[in-house]
Amino acid sequence: MSRFSDTLSGGTRTSLGEADDVIRQLLEDDSKLNEIYELFLDEDHVVAMRASYVAMRVAEQNPDTVKPFASYL
Repeated sequence: MSRFSDTLSGGTRTSLGEADDVIRQLLEDDSKLNEIYELFLDEDHVVAMRASYVAMRVAEQNPDTVKPFASYL
């Protein structure tokens, strides 16, 4: 299980929860970004939505972070 799954869970799909904290962590160290992309297909729709939001926001700040996942997307 991803360490981010619990952090991104809870609430509604329209709320951001702790997503901004995860974004800050990944902007400092993107070595765990693969965990976020794996959560795109999480059974919990809130987690999946927030994971995609996190990936989008990290990519806005650092577009090169998407390259390793381009074929996955």
